[in-house]
Amino acid sequence: MSAYILVLEDDPVLGQIAVKTAKGFNFEVVLDANGNQYAEIFASRGAPKAIFLDLHLPYAAGADILAAFRADARLKDVPIFVMTADILQARKLEEEGHSVFIKPVSVARLQKIFSQLQDGA
Repeated sequence: MSAYILVLEDDPVLGQIAVKTAKGFNFEVVLDANGNQYAEIFASRGAPKAIFLDLHLPYAAGADILAAFRADARLKDVPIFVMTADILQARKLEEEGHSVFIKPVSVARLQKIFSQLQDGA
Protein backbone atom coordinates (compact mmCIF):
# COMPACT_ATOMS: atom_id res chain seq x y z
CA MET A 1 0.00 0.00 0.00
CA SER A 2 1.34 3.40 -0.95
CA ALA A 3 1.69 6.27 1.48
CA TYR A 4 -1.13 8.77 1.28
CA ILE A 5 -2.45 11.89 2.97
CA LEU A 6 -5.93 11.74 4.49
CA VAL A 7 -7.95 14.97 4.43
CA LEU A 8 -11.20 15.13 6.40
CA GLU A 9 -12.71 18.45 5.32
CA ASP A 10 -16.25 19.34 4.30
CA ASP A 11 -15.48 22.81 2.93
CA PRO A 12 -15.14 22.10 -0.80
CA VAL A 13 -12.72 24.98 -1.39
CA LEU A 14 -10.38 24.17 1.50
CA GLY A 15 -10.62 20.47 0.73
CA GLN A 16 -9.57 21.00 -2.88
CA ILE A 17 -6.80 23.41 -1.87
CA ALA A 18 -5.38 20.77 0.48
CA VAL A 19 -5.69 18.06 -2.18
CA LYS A 20 -4.08 20.13 -4.94
CA THR A 21 -1.30 21.37 -2.67
CA ALA A 22 -0.47 17.84 -1.50
CA LYS A 23 -0.51 16.54 -5.08
CA GLY A 24 1.94 19.33 -5.96
CA PHE A 25 4.36 17.57 -3.61
CA ASN A 26 3.62 14.21 -5.28
CA PHE A 27 1.48 12.88 -2.44
CA GLU A 28 -1.51 10.70 -3.10
CA VAL A 29 -4.50 12.19 -1.29
CA VAL A 30 -7.77 10.72 -0.08
CA LEU A 31 -10.54 13.18 0.78
CA ASP A 32 -13.31 12.29 3.24
CA ALA A 33 -15.66 15.25 2.90
CA ASN A 34 -18.21 14.02 5.43
CA GLY A 35 -16.17 12.37 8.18
CA ASN A 36 -17.88 9.03 7.72
CA GLN A 37 -15.47 7.17 5.43
CA TYR A 38 -12.14 7.20 7.25
CA ALA A 39 -12.62 3.78 8.91
CA GLU A 40 -13.16 2.13 5.52
CA ILE A 41 -10.20 4.04 4.11
CA PHE A 42 -7.95 2.75 6.92
CA ALA A 43 -9.27 -0.79 6.46
CA SER A 44 -8.44 -0.80 2.76
CA ARG A 45 -5.31 1.35 2.71
CA GLY A 46 -3.72 1.20 6.13
CA ALA A 47 -2.52 4.21 8.10
CA PRO A 48 -1.84 7.43 6.19
CA LYS A 49 1.39 9.43 6.23
CA ALA A 50 -0.50 12.40 7.73
CA ILE A 51 -4.05 13.45 8.55
CA PHE A 52 -5.69 16.85 8.12
CA LEU A 53 -8.84 16.98 10.25
CA ASP A 54 -11.60 19.58 10.26
CA LEU A 55 -13.36 19.68 13.63
CA HIS A 56 -16.82 20.39 12.22
CA LEU A 57 -17.92 17.69 9.79
CA PRO A 58 -21.45 16.83 8.62
CA TYR A 59 -21.60 13.24 9.89
CA ALA A 60 -19.08 13.19 12.71
CA ALA A 61 -17.65 15.36 15.45
CA GLY A 62 -14.03 16.15 14.68
CA ALA A 63 -13.15 16.09 18.39
CA ASP A 64 -14.48 12.51 18.63
CA ILE A 65 -12.53 11.51 15.51
CA LEU A 66 -9.38 13.08 16.97
CA ALA A 67 -9.83 11.12 20.21
CA ALA A 68 -10.34 7.90 18.24
CA PHE A 69 -7.23 8.60 16.15
CA ARG A 70 -5.14 9.21 19.26
CA ALA A 71 -6.39 5.95 20.80
CA ASP A 72 -5.56 3.94 17.66
CA ALA A 73 -2.11 2.32 17.96
CA ARG A 74 -1.77 2.24 14.16
CA LEU A 75 -1.78 6.05 14.14
CA LYS A 76 0.58 6.75 17.04
CA ASP A 77 3.32 8.09 14.75
CA VAL A 78 1.01 9.76 12.21
CA PRO A 79 0.95 13.57 12.44
CA ILE A 80 -2.56 14.95 12.75
CA PHE A 81 -3.14 18.55 11.75
CA VAL A 82 -6.40 19.94 13.12
CA MET A 83 -8.15 22.69 11.18
CA THR A 84 -10.84 24.85 12.78
CA ALA A 85 -12.34 28.31 12.82
CA ASP A 86 -13.18 27.85 16.51
CA ILE A 87 -10.47 29.80 18.33
CA LEU A 88 -11.44 28.55 21.81
CA GLN A 89 -11.34 24.93 20.67
CA ALA A 90 -8.02 25.58 18.94
CA ARG A 91 -6.46 26.96 22.12
CA LYS A 92 -7.64 23.94 24.13
CA LEU A 93 -6.23 21.50 21.58
CA GLU A 94 -2.93 23.40 21.34
CA GLU A 95 -2.60 23.12 25.12
CA GLU A 96 -3.03 19.36 24.71
CA GLY A 97 -0.12 19.34 22.26
CA HIS A 98 -1.97 19.13 18.98
CA SER A 99 -0.99 20.91 15.76
CA VAL A 100 -3.89 23.27 15.13
CA PHE A 101 -4.50 25.67 12.25
CA ILE A 102 -7.05 28.44 12.40
CA LYS A 103 -9.13 28.64 9.24
CA PRO A 104 -8.70 29.81 6.64
CA VAL A 105 -5.47 27.86 6.26
CA SER A 106 -3.14 29.46 3.73
CA VAL A 107 -1.63 27.66 0.77
CA ALA A 108 1.81 28.78 1.97
CA ARG A 109 1.24 27.07 5.32
CA LEU A 110 0.10 23.87 3.62
CA GLN A 111 3.10 23.97 1.30
CA LYS A 112 5.43 24.23 4.28
CA ILE A 113 3.80 21.21 5.95
CA PHE A 114 3.86 19.09 2.78
CA SER A 115 7.49 20.05 2.18
CA GLN A 116 8.36 18.89 5.71
CA LEU A 117 6.41 15.65 5.22
CA GLN A 118 8.20 15.08 1.93
CA ASP A 119 11.55 15.55 3.66
CA GLY A 120 10.50 13.08 6.34
CA ALA A 121 10.32 15.65 9.13
